[in-house]
Amino acid sequence: MRLFVPDMFNYDIQGHTFPVTSIDWTVDAQQFQSASLQQELLYCMNVLIREKIDDEIGNRLGASISSSEAMRDADWFTWTSTVGWPVQGVFTKGCNTTCVVRSFDQNLLLVGDLDASVKLYRYPCVIENVCKLKMILV
Repeated sequence: MRLFVPDMFNYDIQGHTFPVTSIDWTVDAQQFQSASLQQELLYCMNVLIREKIDDEIGNRLGASISSSEAMRDADWFTWTSTVGWPVQGVFTKGCNTTCVVRSFDQNLLLVGDLDASVKLYRYPCVIENVCKLKMILV
């Protein structure tokens, strides 16, 4: 994955073996997560903040974060990843989910799929079929 910052630098962030489908920032913009077509979920420190060391995670800022446990309490500004703990309940057998987006108040989750339908869930949705509120016809 290549991160481009206008008028600055290009940064290559290694790790994904398939195309990236989503990127989300934490509220403080210190970290971000990226997901791929093969459901790979990677975490990285903000590459633009180089002078600090994050003691809790122990990585130089700009480096990948290898432990998902280190990110479990992160406060995400956005959530568009189809992979991760807070969206695991939207996946059912034969599921064809293609995209998700969390509401800014962090209470709802819209889910799109290959059947051209959009479903509304409570957020977080960690238990299959429990959080579904309704299907929205498009």
